[in-house]
Amino acid sequence: SGFETFDADWAASQIPAAPEGGAVAAVAPVLDCPTAWTLDDLQRLLRAPVEVFFRNRLQVTLDQLDDLAEPDEPFALNALQQHLVGADLLRNDNRINSLARLKGSGQLPLAAFGERTGQALMAVAEQVRARRAPWLAQYPQPLAAQAVDLSFGDGTQLAGVLDGFHSHTGHPADACLQLAERTGAVLQGKKGAGGARGHVLMVLWVRHLAACAIGLRLTSVQLGVDGQVVLHPMAAQVAHEVLSRLLQVLARAWAAPLPVAPKTAWAFLQSQAANAQLPPDKTPKDPHDAAQVVFESSQFGGEWDQSAYLQRAFVSYADVREALPELAHALYGDLFNQV
Repeated sequence: SGFETFDADWAASQIPAAPEGGAVAAVAPVLDCPTAWTLDDLQRLLRAPVEVFFRNRLQVTLDQLDDLAEPDEPFALNALQQHLVGADLLRNDNRINSLARLKGSGQLPLAAFGERTGQALMAVAEQVRARRAPWLAQYPQPLAAQAVDLSFGDGTQLAGVLDGFHSHTGHPADACLQLAERTGAVLQGKKGAGGARGHVLMVLWVRHLAACAIGLRLTSVQLGVDGQVVLHPMAAQVAHEVLSRLLQVLARAWAAPLPVAPKTAWAFLQSQAANAQLPPDKTPKDPHDAAQVVFESSQFGGEWDQSAYLQRAFVSYADVREALPELAHALYGDLFNQV
């Protein structure tokens, strides 16, 4: 064609090729690290640490080919589609109309498959709604949006807006509630014996920390089909210190891809905690074994397989193994101790 592109020159200057058999040496032009961050930035750090470098630093968005391929006649919903449909049902009080709208917009499978899927998700949404009622009875009044404008000793700032909270009287000086809902599970293992699913709490946790840091007496609750996870109020100074530590890791994530993934890190922390509970005559398991299964499982699709960003930055679990213990505690240790 008569068109010319300089994409190869740009790519070569931004991200040099990976050494043979090793992880990508992701290097960007020298830029000053930002000192002003938002709550959205922190949420991205916890939900997908490696994306901070690509999306915040390089302004690059990567797509996976699987995400672009839509089946002609879907007969079932994948996990993300189920989550989105469930969230829609939870948001709307008129569930019958909501279900009809979802069918009409093509968000449910065809014919009887869609009918069964919709009814099943509506039943699950009803279970979650039943868990909502007692909490709203304790905190019946909506709370006005609260501004976040926090400063830290190293000159870093964190800003954002917190909305959707409830309180006893509608006044921020009273005890407050943050309520999040999903039609999926929030606990792991049989009857929740495995504890909380950390990856579903990331947004809730960042908002909880910010609210406590500005002085709100906030209880945060994540509801799911199998139960609930509760985060209790924290002292403002404690929450401020946790946020300060997270912002330091955020600066590291901006500088280079962090060799960590949330579910993998959570599995590592859970294995460490389980080892600490073992009697002296029992041999502890290597936490890396549990983490590696989550990172690169071939049976169910590990985190590496699900993320184009992890695939771009790292070749295998071997590339994240050394740094994982420190980063798992730095990013998720405080949350793990809370739940």
